[in-house]
Amino acid sequence: MDSRTAEALELSIGKWRANENVNSLSDAKTGGEDCPLCILFPHRECSGCPVAEHTGEPECFSTPYMSKRDFQPDQLPAFKKMAKDMREFLESLRETMEG
Repeated sequence: MDSRTAEALELSIGKWRANENVNSLSDAKTGGEDCPLCILFPHRECSGCPVAEHTGEPECFSTPYMSKRDFQPDQLPAFKKMAKDMREFLESLRETMEG
């Protein structure tokens, strides 16, 4: 993994760590415009993104992120659990992409 990708991965991990601690779903940052990896790999195919390389799918399909679409304001604990799962998923990519 090159240094730019590694930095974007770490920033994305930080984004999801912050999402674990929001007090309201309106405070959550879940879109591609808030994702350092999406900003670095902006094409719909996500070519080069470590998430897409790991899952074989674009746009974070097959990740915990995809479940975020269904959350209602009263489901903050479930959202925080998804955010934790997404952070842990991204952290697992550190090892996958190093070796």
